[in-house]
Amino acid sequence: MTTRVTKPEFNFREKLTELDYAKIPYDKMPSGSVIQVKQHYSTDQTVFGATNSPAELFGINIFPRLLTSSFLVRAHVSYSHDKLSADNADQGDIFLFLRRNKSTYIGVNSNLTRSYGHTNNNAWYKTDVPFSNDAVQHAWGYDTMAQDIEYLDRVDSPDGTGHLRYSLDMMCQSNFELNRGQQNTTNGAISWITVMEIKA
Repeated sequence: MTTRVTKPEFNFREKLTELDYAKIPYDKMPSGSVIQVKQHYSTDQTVFGATNSPAELFGINIFPRLLTSSFLVRAHVSYSHDKLSADNADQGDIFLFLRRNKSTYIGVNSNLTRSYGHTNNNAWYKTDVPFSNDAVQHAWGYDTMAQDIEYLDRVDSPDGTGHLRYSLDMMCQSNFELNRGQQNTTNGAISWITVMEIKA
């Protein structure tokens, strides 16, 4: 004789409605859950002259929903510089930084100790001599280059401000042109920063 056992169908949506809340509270979510995502998409075409301290290129504020969260920061910057058409782009140093609340550098590569008279060893990217080439037609003056960083920031609190601000900052010895080709503004690209709050 055959015995047939049947299990009732499991309906996830129905189980959710049986909970005491219609939306799962953040503190009930499992570790590693994405709590929120913020993104800033930059099309600004700002041109910077020489700087002796980090200048913010773009950034975004995030209001943490849990005090013990970590924050996954992803940034992409597109740019050109005024020495793209030079045989030698020396004296065109470019340094890039990731900062939290303007006061804390994150994602630092401590091996990068290059200085052009204004020392800041908190960068994640440094170049003494940026790419350049005047041996080709148009001398690369109508395109951009790009750098990227991804960093998991572990922070215990919003530093007393109620929010965190993550920014991509830059120092340059000569020139930095955000999101645009060196020759004109009809050539270029975009930059962005994305911050994800991750439950600890």
